[in-house]
Amino acid sequence: MPTINQLSSIGEVTSADQIPTYDESNGDTRKMSVLQLQDYMQDNLNLPNNSDEVNFLQAGTSAVERTVQSKLRDVVSVKDFGAVCDGIADDTAEIIAADAAARSAGKPLLISGTPLISSTITLSAKTHWVFDGSSGAAMGDLPASYIKKSAALNGTAIVVAADGTKFEGGGIVGVAGNGGDGLRVTGNSFSWTGSPYIYLMGRDGIRIGADVVGSYPNSFYIEHAKSSGNGRHGINLNDAPGTYPNANAGMLVAPFCHHNTSHGLYINNANLGNVIICPLLEANTGSGLYFDTEANRNVVIGGDIEANGTNFTNNAAIKFGNRLENVTINGVVTSTSSSTDLFTPTIYGGSTAGSGTYTTQKGVYTLTNGVLSFAAQIAWSAHTGTGQIYIDLPNLALNSIQGSISANVPAFIPVSVISTGISLSAGAQMFGLVNTASSPPRIQLYTSNAGVVSSASMVTSGTYELYISGAVTVINL
Repeated sequence: MPTINQLSSIGEVTSADQIPTYDESNGDTRKMSVLQLQDYMQDNLNLPNNSDEVNFLQAGTSAVERTVQSKLRDVVSVKDFGAVCDGIADDTAEIIAADAAARSAGKPLLISGTPLISSTITLSAKTHWVFDGSSGAAMGDLPASYIKKSAALNGTAIVVAADGTKFEGGGIVGVAGNGGDGLRVTGNSFSWTGSPYIYLMGRDGIRIGADVVGSYPNSFYIEHAKSSGNGRHGINLNDAPGTYPNANAGMLVAPFCHHNTSHGLYINNANLGNVIICPLLEANTGSGLYFDTEANRNVVIGGDIEANGTNFTNNAAIKFGNRLENVTINGVVTSTSSSTDLFTPTIYGGSTAGSGTYTTQKGVYTLTNGVLSFAAQIAWSAHTGTGQIYIDLPNLALNSIQGSISANVPAFIPVSVISTGISLSAGAQMFGLVNTASSPPRIQLYTSNAGVVSSASMVTSGTYELYISGAVTVINL
């Protein structure tokens, strides 16, 4: 019998290979298969043959030993259910199966790579998705992991219909030619943190709300979402029209919406306490920020809106129902809830406007939640106008707000006037009214005089409400 050193070397060992062994009972050399050796070692040496037989101990004081199987089941991965995640193979069914398993186990679902989906995935029960790796940055700088929406998918990629669903990181990236939204939220208390990235959707990047009555996407929270290159809006905060729209009491923190075909951030049918903090809305074909008819009680704090087709459009029925606080619009800091500025009061005649020589022209106004308070002092030494005396008030056209005062505001509102140099007939009185029906609004002085006094002075002040109707393009207070 040759020695072991005289035997030829074998390549890869297989279960069918034979191993020489000495049979002590018979006193001769016999053979056994590799498989027989494996069974013997497991049976007699207590070697593990499964992850539930291998222990794991975390580093650190008081760590408790548990099996490798228990450790690995802390997270369910889409790859555990056959997802390839290469952006080529269709992983729709595998994601649905993995999500069901994760929910059943009460574990988060780990999404790695770029699983491709070809049909809408609707999450009808609360779930928790975690995308692996780093987040995306500017347009084209993709996150490490994301859902890839196929060109053939003409509906929404992911619909979150369940209350309490949570996403972390990642995003949704479309293949050119797809239709519909990236993410649609119709359930309560949805959150997406970790800088989600939405790019190249056929319609909206993110839609909070639905086109039909019955969704309840209240109390949502989305943090630092980047939504760009979409076929309509970057973010569409818009529940179905009806008696009680429900896209309410939510928060968007630092959304970045740019290069969208319509608006960056569109808000409609959302009217209870939504807050948008520090948005960056730029380079959108339509408006950077658009309040439509049924947008009310929404607040935008800080942020920058610039380089859009129109930076800000306020088409809300209640213009001052939505607030901007220290928002920079095209380089100008804007606040609609409270602002103060100066204006230059000028008088003119109601019949012939004329022109005057002024020694004093001072005016100041404060706009607080749609209520304009003003005070003016004016003196003139000569004037060529005729008819009743008019003084233009601080007009919000001064601040680039276009439109007229609503019919609900009285046409004439009394204001105080103190004057010198204007004589009255016996028993006559002089009083001032804000003529809100004019554009711009103006003070109209009623006296017994037939024409504008050539020289006089006056001080006037008053308060009136502005509920402006019509489209607003830019506020610059």
